[in-house]
Amino acid sequence: MSQASFALLHRHQPGDVIAFGPGGERSRAWLLTDVARVAGQLPSPTPGSHIALVCADRYHFAVALLAIWSRGHAVALPPNGQAQSVDLVADRAEVLALLHDTTGARGDDFRPWLATTPANDPPQLSAITAERLLATVWTSGSTGAPQPYAKTAGQLLGEASLWADQLRLPPATPVLATVPPHHLYGLLFSVLAPLLGGWRFDRATPLHAETVVARLAGQQRALLVAIPAHWRSLANEDRDALAQVELGLSSTAPLPAATAEALDERHGVRPLEVFGSTETGGIATRRQRDKPSWTPLPGVAVAQDHDGAALVRSPFAPGGALEPLRCADVVQVAADGTFAHLGRRDGVVKTGGVRVALAEVEALLLATPGVRDAAVIAVDSAQVARGTELWAAVVAPGLTVAALRQALLGRLEPVVMPRRLLLVEHLPRADTGKLPAGAVRALFGPVRELELLERSVAEDGLRLRMRVPENLYWFVGHFRAHPVLPGIVQVHEIVMRHVRAERPNWQALLRVQRLKFRRTIGPDDVLSVELRFAQPQGTVDFTIVRGDDPCASGRLVFEASGDHA
Repeated sequence: MSQASFALLHRHQPGDVIAFGPGGERSRAWLLTDVARVAGQLPSPTPGSHIALVCADRYHFAVALLAIWSRGHAVALPPNGQAQSVDLVADRAEVLALLHDTTGARGDDFRPWLATTPANDPPQLSAITAERLLATVWTSGSTGAPQPYAKTAGQLLGEASLWADQLRLPPATPVLATVPPHHLYGLLFSVLAPLLGGWRFDRATPLHAETVVARLAGQQRALLVAIPAHWRSLANEDRDALAQVELGLSSTAPLPAATAEALDERHGVRPLEVFGSTETGGIATRRQRDKPSWTPLPGVAVAQDHDGAALVRSPFAPGGALEPLRCADVVQVAADGTFAHLGRRDGVVKTGGVRVALAEVEALLLATPGVRDAAVIAVDSAQVARGTELWAAVVAPGLTVAALRQALLGRLEPVVMPRRLLLVEHLPRADTGKLPAGAVRALFGPVRELELLERSVAEDGLRLRMRVPENLYWFVGHFRAHPVLPGIVQVHEIVMRHVRAERPNWQALLRVQRLKFRRTIGPDDVLSVELRFAQPQGTVDFTIVRGDDPCASGRLVFEASGDHA
């Protein structure tokens, strides 16, 4: 970044309102008073130390965030506000404390540390150098386990400064957000950009359309920061319900074309979509009613490799603008540098020999009249020839599964049609709007198969990597407090299932030899499995390993018939 350091609050005067809404207005002077009081309660920093933070009140979040930085720590932000996700972050070795504003929760409720009135001359914030580590943020877990990414001031505050300049909003612009501040999208647009741009933010995080409309009442020329699922609900509100919205932002997923059209024609709102990721930061923007392609942000360049994967050069990404970062997104780049987004490589699967993008099937469901929300996942199929099949969970009051299938007929090849369609009252979206794949899978009930991560054929057998789902059917009764995968299930589900698929001509199992169970296998364990086809014909030796720890081994002897083709 060209900027060597960043000064927060430099566009606010001491009496300017920083935050409004439930809990009352707070000025710049009051904010600085609270920052100093909270910073004084924090432990001394150590090399690489972090303080975890999750708050329901956006003002409390801003106070704690600035206090953590003032004290010399980085902040650790969970991917969502669920207790399990918070624990994932708070239990890391570098995290010295957890700050929150929830009664009875783990960690430190810092509300008693706050001032009742602002100081006349509160301590000011020091400028933050661009190279300083400011935060570790986690991916949402929508396509796998959440992953941490470190952010420097040059990346985090550099991007927030860009948005504060690019959005060109006047001082004191009210900012309302339906996404929480611990999510990167919410952090950038509902906390950092307002602190850098001279705006003021709503302390609340309304989720439902009617609550958002109520929060907008009385505001003028507001910035509304929301996600596609919330924009879809707002599009159905009465005309003039969004009259106070000067600018709308949408991110975390592409805005459905039908939603963009309804917002424009019904409310005169054309949200600016922000394309980016936890790893890269912001990459590009578009208003799809004006132009469907994406335009990179200033200083950001997007190219594509031979597979169509996006190569992003950005000052907000790891390595800066010097080295391209290869992303999971598939793009088609035009001569003018704009690009079309064609989906994600991890969102394209093959079922029955046909490649299909999960997002396309979701889009078809969402375009069906009466469908309010939908999620499509790929599941390993028990039918070897199919390999993978699609399952869909749909929120569609008044519709039947038969009606949904009929709506999809003619628009999907039969082999791509979701094998299971489940009607639900709501989808288990996190407070960021994301849908963890595991949570969607859990809607369909206990899993009977382990998740196959990798499969490779060796000269003498198979090599497999598998993950043990938390909601595996075979954990029922084994045991409630400490789930353990039974040994018979290990032999049958981990070994025999794949032997049968690879050697279909082998007949009955005759003998089990050399069987040893050394360590227990539990939920979320990732296993390496080796199957070695030995002599005489019909014999397979197996080992099951977790990390470096052997869990089970043995030999199975089958009645062999013919060759293994």
